[in-house]
Amino acid sequence: MAAWHRRYNVSGTVHVGESVENWCRLLRQVLQTDDVAIIGHYSGAVSVFAFSPVADVVSCGHKDHDFWALVPGERSDWQQFAVTLAASLNAAGLPRSLVVHDGVLLLE
Repeated sequence: MAAWHRRYNVSGTVHVGESVENWCRLLRQVLQTDDVAIIGHYSGAVSVFAFSPVADVVSCGHKDHDFWALVPGERSDWQQFAVTLAASLNAAGLPRSLVVHDGVLLLE
């Protein structure tokens, strides 16, 4: 497992519905990148990976995707990313929950 995949400072859940394409389009816009990949799983779940200098984001799920983001910089940068992401999700009509963590979390 890549080291970045275990560390994150913003996480949440987004309801993508029947198509993950809106979520990917939104990530391209917020992250200002075309580096977004979709991987389908035998279970029907889908994983999304997105990389940019703004943040690295990974999500997985069916109609609801749990996501984890590693945003570089200070806590204020993490908070600004969360505000931007939340506003974009609201504009796209994608229900969500977001958490900005006090520090970079390491899950073992």
